[in-house]
Amino acid sequence: MKSFVMTRFEAGLIQSAFYMGYFLLALPAGMVMRRLGYKSGFIIGLFLFSLGAILFWPAAIVGRYAFFLAALFIIASGLSFLETAANPFIAQWSYFIPYVQAYTNEPEKTAGFLLTISLVLFGVGRFVSAWLMRFIQPSRLMAVYAFVNTALAVVGVLVPGWTGAIALLLTSFFMSLMYPTIFAQGIRGLGEYAKIGGSLIVMAIVGGAVLTPLTGLLSVRSGSVAIAYAVPAVAYVVVACYSFVDIHLLRSVKTAVLPGEV
Repeated sequence: MKSFVMTRFEAGLIQSAFYMGYFLLALPAGMVMRRLGYKSGFIIGLFLFSLGAILFWPAAIVGRYAFFLAALFIIASGLSFLETAANPFIAQWSYFIPYVQAYTNEPEKTAGFLLTISLVLFGVGRFVSAWLMRFIQPSRLMAVYAFVNTALAVVGVLVPGWTGAIALLLTSFFMSLMYPTIFAQGIRGLGEYAKIGGSLIVMAIVGGAVLTPLTGLLSVRSGSVAIAYAVPAVAYVVVACYSFVDIHLLRSVKTAVLPGEV
């Protein structure tokens, strides 16, 4: 935004370019790996990621916003292959720094430091959640996390300031288990169709290409970064609903009695 003098909506197109790479390349990635195996997926993914990263150099020389978007799209295309093959974590969900600057009067450097803390919390959340899932069913834990994050996002909307900033900071911890859990639960029992199923789940990340600019647009229209966080709050509600559906399906499978069983 500072370099190209853009609105938050225009800056949100960065996320659109990034997540469209997931949407358009995830299914081809699954097909390639189904035919050639996971090793080919890793190689293609790393090649595309490297190519996109290298293109940032000429993009910086040319100084064109569209060039940067194209490079990001290529990087995301590579990540689409890598995510389908290895499912590494991905962190966000883009407006935290403007929020901190707007409502705490802290400089950009401090806001960036807080964002780094949120990424640390994301990583810690992965390990803590993995330990908790030894005792708690993954879908149940995700449901709890989704409700907590919904509440934290609502606090960010209604109580802008340090309270809201800390609440949004904590969402990174509870968000950490969501994507890998959705991925693992989604491909459960698919057998030979697991790769294609995984591709479809990765394609669903295209929501980031839609919701992020929508968040920016709401911020521009309302004149408030805080109100814009209502969008991720709704997204967490959807995750909670997904969790309950999965819990219900698991319960149905466990209680089902096959013909001929006593």
